[in-house]
Amino acid sequence: MAGAVAAVVIFLGIVAAGFFWFRSRPGTEEEAAPQPAGPVGRRAMAIGRQGATLLVRLDGRDWPARMADGTAALGYGDPVRVVAVEGSVLVVRPEAQQGA
Repeated sequence: MAGAVAAVVIFLGIVAAGFFWFRSRPGTEEEAAPQPAGPVGRRAMAIGRQGATLLVRLDGRDWPARMADGTAALGYGDPVRVVAVEGSVLVVRPEAQQGA
């Protein structure tokens, strides 16, 4: 009987040690690069137009958007930066491309 109790105690100790090691190992969400809480400040990509509405892709989802200044023309794949949100419409500005 004492051997069975010792085996259970050892087993529970190993499980608890594994749990605490997994929770404290490097690479957890505490060490991840901070992201803005919402879409403001995030980078998106222009993917086209739907009528007069600009469409952008942010984190794999398509969003209606409008240009902050209302004048810039964008092509497919042009990078934009979200500067505001109005309801469900993202307000964006063109972002300078690297090397251009």
